[in-house]
Order: sequence, then C-alpha cells, then structure tokens
Amino acid sequence: MKAENFQKKMSKSRIPQKNTTKLDRKEKDLEEMKNHYTSMLNAAPVGIGVVVNREFKEVNSVFCEMTGYCEQELIGKSSRMIYSSESEFQKVGKVKYQQISEKGKGVVETQLKRKDGEIIDVLLSSVPLNGKDISSGTTFTVLDITRQKKSERDLKYRLDFERLISEISTEFINIRPDDFQDTLHVALGRICQFTNLDRAYLLLLSDDHSMFHIGSMWMKKSDPIGEFHSDPVPTEKIEWWLNTLQENEIFKIKHLNEIPKNQKYFRDTRIAAGIKSQLDFAIKDHGKLVGCLGLVSTSDERDFSEDEISILRIFSEIVSNVLERKKIEEALKKTEIQLLATLEATADGIVVQDEQGNLVSTSTNILDILGIQPSRNKILKPDAFMEAIHKNIIEPEKFLSTFYNLSFCIRKLLFYNKAINSSSVINPYCTLRL
Repeated sequence: MKAENFQKKMSKSRIPQKNTTKLDRKEKDLEEMKNHYTSMLNAAPVGIGVVVNREFKEVNSVFCEMTGYCEQELIGKSSRMIYSSESEFQKVGKVKYQQISEKGKGVVETQLKRKDGEIIDVLLSSVPLNGKDISSGTTFTVLDITRQKKSERDLKYRLDFERLISEISTEFINIRPDDFQDTLHVALGRICQFTNLDRAYLLLLSDDHSMFHIGSMWMKKSDPIGEFHSDPVPTEKIEWWLNTLQENEIFKIKHLNEIPKNQKYFRDTRIAAGIKSQLDFAIKDHGKLVGCLGLVSTSDERDFSEDEISILRIFSEIVSNVLERKKIEEALKKTEIQLLATLEATADGIVVQDEQGNLVSTSTNILDILGIQPSRNKILKPDAFMEAIHKNIIEPEKFLSTFYNLSFCIRKLLFYNKAINSSSVINPYCTLRL
C-alpha cells in the first residue's frame, strides 16, 4: 500500500511532457547557435579568439594554422608563448589595453613567433566582451601582414640601396686627391652600416706587386679586432687568394672551413683577425689586379647576397677610376715640379697666368726683366699688372696689349686641348716666356 502511494506521488511530481519538449528544443537551438558560431569563426580569413587575463580561452582554426599550435596546446596557456620576446609581449599589452580604456578598442602591429620559430608580422585588434571592462575577457582578431611588411621592407631597401650608390658616386666624381682618404673612409662606413656588417676595407698592391697593404678600413666600435695585417703582407704568402681575385673578381667564404687546408697562413690570419665570413671584389687597372674592396663579418657567419656583391662591384669601379685619376694627377704634379725647376734654372723670366688673366706665379728672374716684385703666394690682378711694371720699360701699354694677346692664344689652345682630352687633367694656367 505504501509503495503504491509513493509511485503515485512520484508520478505527480514529474515534469510535464510539454515542458520537457520546450527544454529539448532550447538545448537544440543552443547547439545550433554554437555550431553556427564555430562555423563563422573557422570561416573567417583571420585568426579569432578570446582571452581572459591574457590566457587563451577560445581560438579558431585559422589562428591555429597561423601560429602552428593546435587548439589543445593553446587553451588555458598564457599568450606570451606566441610573442617573439618578453619585451614585445609587455609592450603590446601596455599599448593595447591603454587604447581599450580610452577608445574601447585596441589595435597594434606586432610580431608573433610560430611554433617552428618563424617570426610573422600581424595586425592585432582586441575588444572587451563587456564594454570597457577587460576583467571578463577580450575578443581578439589577428591578421597576418607578413607579405605586406616584407614588400614594404623590400621597397625601402631598394630605395636606400639606389640612394647609397647614387650619393657615393656623386661624392667621388670630382674628388680632390687630398680628400680621397677621408671620403673613402666615410663611404666604407656607410656601406658597412647599410649591409649590417662589421668591417669594410680597401687593400692595395704595391707598385712592384710584391706587397699587399691596407689602404683604408672602417670598423664598428663593437668589433673585437685582433690582428688584421696592419703591416704590409708579402704577396707570395697570399698567392692563392690573389689568383682567385684575378681570375674570378670575387672572393667569398661563408665558413672558414671553405679555405683549402694547404692555405694555412691565410686561414690562421683570418682566425687571428676574428673573421667568420669574408667578401672581396677585385680592383683592376687595364685587366691587372691592383687591389680589392672587402666586407667582413666578425659577429656571425654570413651568406653574402647579390646586392652586397653588386655594391662592391659598383664601388670598385668608382675607386678604380679615382685611383687612376689620382695617379695621373700625381704624375702631372711631378712633371710640373720638374718643369718649374728647369725653368727656374734658365735666364728667362716666367709668368704664370690663369684663365681670368690673374698672375698666379712668377719666376725670380721676372724682377730683373719687368721690375715686378715676385709674388708666389699672392694673386696679382690684371689691373694691378700695369702698376707693377717698372717705369723704365718703354711703352708699357703696348707691351701689356701684346702680353694679353699672347696669353689669350695660349688659353684657347689649353681649352681646346682640355676639351678633346677630357679623361686627362689639364692645368688651366698658361705660361709666358719673356
């Protein structure tokens, strides 16, 4: 009797069938909404997720593909695991959450580190789930912008590359021989900084090709230089290297173990100098090796790019032209000194006049011939020339007219000679023998 009464009571306490059907329908609707939400998350072309206190609570499949982690590896873990560094993690958090507090949304460009170690550029956007209250969590989206950033970097690199070559070329076009060393040193530094290498140098062969010495070198302040042949090196000790430059124009090693074992001196000197990778490009004069330009890495091993080789190729041509011009100018200067010494030894009076008619130099004998005070360091203007002539000279106006006519003819001859022989340096002065 008691059992029957208990069953009757239980029967009365059961949920009505109508209410059960409504509950099942709500559960079904919720399941469908969840499926729709999941489908939308996975269909989106960007990474999407939810974090609370910067811990992952939910991520879509695109974000997993983007980072290389599966969902199980991310959920419940700190988002620090996908940042390239601790400093970047802290910086993004500070900037993003400050923007959220001010504008209700945070957007920042940053770099993430994939599971395989690859660094990617992303645009990260975050919005709180509840107004500006971030304590309940934030929804984030991540857009991979690696290709766009690479294109921007490549474009900037190309523009900087062309600007570097253009500016260096311009600096060396009309360089004076006395300014060559300083200008060269600055140019080597600019090349090093552009390529992010540790040393750049110019090495030159002696005139008899028996010794090799440093013409100029630029180094980073942090470069732990040891020995780098500050003294000239006999070419017989580095013949293998010189032959490589003569034949191939390029010498390139990424690892020191690429140096043949029988080249012990060359290998040992690289080790002593702290060199890990080296790139040299030959400088030639009429096909013969006269020197080289080089780049060196002492911080890590480097596989030199085609652009770095191109920089040395172009710069070597510039330096080759400057060295040739410098050689010609030095020869002309030596000839001029010999000529002046010869003329000084004669009994003739010599006047050197520039293209404007100014007297820039005179021989000592001119004092006896014209009565002009010799002036080797002071330019004498044409108008002052009349006053400087000794009053005992008969018809000084006629003499001056003849002097100018003769100097004009010589100037025309020099100008014509300079025009047809532009590769040579012509002294613009004319010399009159009186």
